[in-house]
Amino acid sequence: GERKNPTLFQQAKIKIQGCKLISDSSNYKKDTRVTILDSLFNKGSASLSANYYGDAHTVQFTNASNDIFSEDLKAQNLQYDCDIYTITKTETGWERLIKMENTINTDDHEAAGCLSADKNTYYFTRWSVSKNECAIYVSKMRNQQWLVAEKLPESVNLNGFKSMHPFLSADGKVLYFSSNRPGGFGKMDLWYVKLNEKEKTEGNPVNMGIKFNTSEDEITPFLHYQTNTLFFSSDGLAGFGGLDIYKSSYDPDSLWSTPKNIGAPINSSKDDAYFVLERNQLNGFLSSDRQECKTCSGSACYKIYSIEKKANEFQMRGSVYNAETNRPMAGVLLTFKDIHGDDEPFYQVTDSLGFFNIPVKEGRDLYIKAQKNGYFGDANTISTLEATESQEFSKDFFLSTIPKGDIIIPGIEYEFNKADLQPQSIKVLNDLVDFLNLNNNLKVEISSHTDEQGNDDYNLKLSQDRAKIVVDYLISKGIAADRLIAIGHGETQLLVEHAETEEDHQKNRRTVLRTISESEIKTTDIKISN
Repeated sequence: GERKNPTLFQQAKIKIQGCKLISDSSNYKKDTRVTILDSLFNKGSASLSANYYGDAHTVQFTNASNDIFSEDLKAQNLQYDCDIYTITKTETGWERLIKMENTINTDDHEAAGCLSADKNTYYFTRWSVSKNECAIYVSKMRNQQWLVAEKLPESVNLNGFKSMHPFLSADGKVLYFSSNRPGGFGKMDLWYVKLNEKEKTEGNPVNMGIKFNTSEDEITPFLHYQTNTLFFSSDGLAGFGGLDIYKSSYDPDSLWSTPKNIGAPINSSKDDAYFVLERNQLNGFLSSDRQECKTCSGSACYKIYSIEKKANEFQMRGSVYNAETNRPMAGVLLTFKDIHGDDEPFYQVTDSLGFFNIPVKEGRDLYIKAQKNGYFGDANTISTLEATESQEFSKDFFLSTIPKGDIIIPGIEYEFNKADLQPQSIKVLNDLVDFLNLNNNLKVEISSHTDEQGNDDYNLKLSQDRAKIVVDYLISKGIAADRLIAIGHGETQLLVEHAETEEDHQKNRRTVLRTISESEIKTTDIKISN
């Protein structure tokens, strides 16, 4: 039972979850093709750990063949020696297979390399069966040559334990790796260590925690920089059998999400690891032993597979409602603006049921606003920048009727007897800038009122100055001057007659906004996207 062997009990529970995963057809991705690569990649007994080498057209990978440098080792009849190669994709296909220099490749085994963004630092795994050692090494580029690789310090490569599969964060400040060092959850775990400006490791490695690590193996971390997603392999989480590939996305607010199995056909009933994905998310590689190997007398070994994905598709849909009545609004203009300015704005008008539906491109941050004459607009944003799978976004908009009279702008406060704004008013004014940008078809009057303390003429001038300082601030923030009128009413329009308390005086000292005119929101001559 659970008390006798909690680990076994936990693993049994996970196997049951795995069976559910396999039987759920939504975990089979129809838009993904996984193909074994030809003998250029997969010659000899085993090939593994394909990863990009500086760009999408250059790939590094490890091949196990028996071209060992030393005669002594050949005499021991070692079947294979793992070395790292690079290969380039040209118009005609993959070619220019080059074995990396012998500052990287030695008579020991080398695999699973990661090149830094500036292409000057290279981390990889080196292991030796005879020395019973498996460690992470680093080499520096000098004059187009890789220098002799150095073993990372004892803090990372703890003596007597395995450290492997290095992968660098986009900014080069964090190195992820897998290790069976003590302090983890059992077998191989995912760890990370911080690097300083000089690319030296700082402090001790940190275990990635119970979200990622189980009592079984977690290996081959890969960080997809564009979507902030960490992919890795585990045989201790619910899966299709053997090692499976999982993903977890990083959000600065909520940190890492719970890892999710990325489904078949990328995952199989055998071991699937060393997953990498190109920046556009359409191509990638993985290593798997899903096919029986001819050269290894029946025992399975890794081969490299290519992954091809259809582009993700994004839809955005929603409705526009009247904020007062909650009834759907037809004929509302929606403007979709690419925040980074890659695309021209595009438009749509809500149908008779107040509904809209529009396709959205991958890798975009969009600002969407809804506008109709007689109403204040509403806005929202969506982002497909970090989305790793097709999805539909749903956003609703609420428009409120433009009132005829004054709208008090709460929170604009002035120094006593001065036109100077108090610092806390700036936040309110910035909100007002956003409001005027959103409702860019409105002309407004900003008017200021004083209390009845002090003489009439003085108050009239003071209120005029106060309205002007607000308008000047709005203009300084890019609001067109011809959309704004500043008027001071002094004490001629008191909200509270014969005010006696400070509270009532404060009510009389107010800044208000009134809509004077609105230009027509044209939905007919704009090219509407379908």
